[in-house]
Amino acid sequence: MADHPLKLAVVGQFSSGKSALINAIIGQSVAKTGVRPLTAVLHRFSWAKAASAEFIHADGSSTTEAFEELAKLTEDGSQLREVLVRMPVESL
Repeated sequence: MADHPLKLAVVGQFSSGKSALINAIIGQSVAKTGVRPLTAVLHRFSWAKAASAEFIHADGSSTTEAFEELAKLTEDGSQLREVLVRMPVESL
């Protein structure tokens, strides 16, 4: 791991391939893709020894859930400020 890791922001219009690009970089389907907006909440992906998803709620509180809960818990992002996804993937 570098002392100063590269930070990459992926931004663009609705349905322009942002999540598909993230999935390709990571090598796994972790960012939801589809024909309607699915990732309106800011998602940050980073390396960690174990996979987890931390949900930062609109009120500033946070909860950490098992990585497997990521898709289910982000279906209605109206109460979320951002999601921190940590995974043991070398490209992160």
